[in-house]
Amino acid sequence: MMEMIKKNWGKIVLTSAVVLAASMAGGYGWVMPVVMLAAHLLCLLSAFGDKRIHTQSRKALDILFWIMPVGSVLLAVISRISESGADDDLASLIMDCGLGLLFLIMGNYMPKFRQNGVIGIRVKWTLENEENWAMTHRFAGKCLMIAGCCCILFAFLPLGMAGDLLCMAAILIAVLIPGIYSWRYYKRQLQSGKVEKKPVSQKVLIRGSIFAAVIIIFSVWVLFTGSMRMVYDKESFTIETPDWKDLTISYDEITSMDYLEEDPSGNFADRRTNGFGNLVLGMGTFKNDLYGTYTRYTYTSCPSCVVLTVDGQTVVLNGKDKAATKEIYERLEEMKKK
Repeated sequence: MMEMIKKNWGKIVLTSAVVLAASMAGGYGWVMPVVMLAAHLLCLLSAFGDKRIHTQSRKALDILFWIMPVGSVLLAVISRISESGADDDLASLIMDCGLGLLFLIMGNYMPKFRQNGVIGIRVKWTLENEENWAMTHRFAGKCLMIAGCCCILFAFLPLGMAGDLLCMAAILIAVLIPGIYSWRYYKRQLQSGKVEKKPVSQKVLIRGSIFAAVIIIFSVWVLFTGSMRMVYDKESFTIETPDWKDLTISYDEITSMDYLEEDPSGNFADRRTNGFGNLVLGMGTFKNDLYGTYTRYTYTSCPSCVVLTVDGQTVVLNGKDKAATKEIYERLEEMKKK
């Protein structure tokens, strides 16, 4: 591992700087840049710890180094375009085309990956048999290229949100099908006597369990954490959050303000076009048939909301519960009167 780190030190620093700079330029607060950088470094360290990584071609290693930086730049560009007030369809077009091109490149190089435990379709049957690895990766390359073409095609069709969902479906299918193909190929090899059934080693079970535990913990953290707080100054208030960019609004800019017991947005095809969202919070730029393109900083568990009109733009806020949301409304009313 240390040999690979020393050999590629300059590239590690460069790609890490790109990931961090792009994530920060996208206005994602400080949590997302740290997560992206940690994921990038973890991926590289995991690869360097595999002795078989030395057998990979330079192009395969370049994909390992640059996939996260390129993804970070793509997300930053989409974020800035959405924030600029440009047509939301433009951001979706760039995202879908970017994903499509990424999968076309991955599909082209997939058959060239040599057997290893880091890059490629890393299931039991491919890791134990070189023939299974080769056939699975040829098939996976075709799947990824088809998914890439579908993403680009859907980007130019007038499908709206359905186009984004179709892109995600194409990518999900392209990722899952090669694993099924590998298992079926393994079954055919068993029937022909080319391979023998091997028990899973304790070492593999331990590694798999640790990896699964890390994924579960990370998923729980991403889906179930998040916070924001209101900070009131004399002339403006700020919504501070570590998960997305802070929002500051001057009291003088507020032209109307309403408290609603039930947020009606969900009944008008509401969707996030840029921002942060999980099972706790929804923040950033949203779009629906009621408000058009608007800004939202809300807890998903609270049904009530405060709807502001700020320089002609709609801003939807709330607290953790109805009482906290009502308090926000009353505090804003009080501050506007001063």
